[in-house]
Amino acid sequence: PGARETSWILATGRVYFQQTADVIGLSERLGTEVQFFATHRVTELHRWQRAVKGELVRAFGYVGRSGEVTSWHGEPGPAERAAGLPAELDDDTTVLVNEKDVLTVADAWSIDPTTLTGRPATGPLRLGAI
Repeated sequence: PGARETSWILATGRVYFQQTADVIGLSERLGTEVQFFATHRVTELHRWQRAVKGELVRAFGYVGRSGEVTSWHGEPGPAERAAGLPAELDDDTTVLVNEKDVLTVADAWSIDPTTLTGRPATGPLRLGAI
């Protein structure tokens, strides 16, 4: 059982900093929604993606060290707008995103993973390697 009374799988690990999860391919194969979130405080790298049934709905990437928006696809939703993202990205727009914003978007889309502390596991832990 997962967020918002649905079944889901949470995959986590540092491997996703070197290689972004294939949210489009996974959502197509699974026939459902797949979300990806990444945040790194030192480099101020922040990313999120959302695909539904093989279609990329939203993608955002940002590197705070350089202030560069590295990916932008689709329109930002209410949580992203509340975090300070503009409706559209242009050369005159300044974007500032932090870890809290990533977790806010995660909570709006599904669940803030920092709130999972203390919840009992519903079954055995399963690990996989890429």
